[in-house]
Amino acid sequence: MSHVNASFLLSVDCHDPGLPHRMRFKAFNVRYRLLAPFKILKKTDDKAVGDCKLILEHFSQTIANVKLSNATVNWALGKRHIFLSENARQQLELLREARRHAAALLIQAVWRGWHQRLRWPSLRRSLQLHGRVANTRCALLFLTEKVTRFVRRYSQKFY
Repeated sequence: MSHVNASFLLSVDCHDPGLPHRMRFKAFNVRYRLLAPFKILKKTDDKAVGDCKLILEHFSQTIANVKLSNATVNWALGKRHIFLSENARQQLELLREARRHAAALLIQAVWRGWHQRLRWPSLRRSLQLHGRVANTRCALLFLTEKVTRFVRRYSQKFY
């Protein structure tokens, strides 16, 4: 029963200063790890608090550089949870969505390029064949006109 009271008191203490959102360290790391450089994160359960601090440091640097909003961004680290203000959560979500969108665009661009390079040999053969057919048609029309003119001239001389 004492662990319930301690958890409740921890929640009440952090909700008072305006930190309505709480997440476990591991859940926070899983959700927002893409906001920090991949190489510096430890990615282990016992280093979850350190990873949270690194993510939040890079988040605060990004917020300072970009300045998405004038509202204050607050957070606090508890024993088992990270507590976030509403604006901090919204800013984290905006940055997360922007990073995911950029990654999706990169994946799509790479796939489209690979797919077009894969299709290029058959497309080139098709275009070359079409070009030969078009050139043959043009040559045939040209010869037909020449022959027709010659026949007309020839027939006018003798008739």
